[in-house]
Amino acid sequence: MERVLVFIVLYENVHFKLQIFKYSLFFLLPMEKSSFQLVFGSSPTIKVIDFLIEHQEFDYSLTDIAKQSDIAWSTLHQFWPDFVRSSMVQKTRKIGRAELYKLNLQNPLVKKILEMDWLITKHYAQIELQKQKIKVKN
Repeated sequence: MERVLVFIVLYENVHFKLQIFKYSLFFLLPMEKSSFQLVFGSSPTIKVIDFLIEHQEFDYSLTDIAKQSDIAWSTLHQFWPDFVRSSMVQKTRKIGRAELYKLNLQNPLVKKILEMDWLITKHYAQIELQKQKIKVKN
């Protein structure tokens, strides 16, 4: 089955429209890996960063982050202290014994990672659009 792009929004500075664009790209590109993982690989660290980028509006427990990133809880605990120490993530609240975290959007490193993610997404969208133009012409 061939997938067809119906709607793409190319607004760089509006987060909501970025998410619409990324979801449109998801339906356009039949792949399991995100564009971020296609470029940087599928290491556990990259999977967690990718998950946190995609779900930056919400906070999650470490158990949820590990499950949603498809990595082992023990693997997450090997590098999570480095994320906290570097302020890439911030603790938002505590529910029972679970501490919830989210991406620290004020961190300069995180800002650059988000910018890079956007550039990668646009790059893959442009490639796919070129393919679609070729398919239409033939």
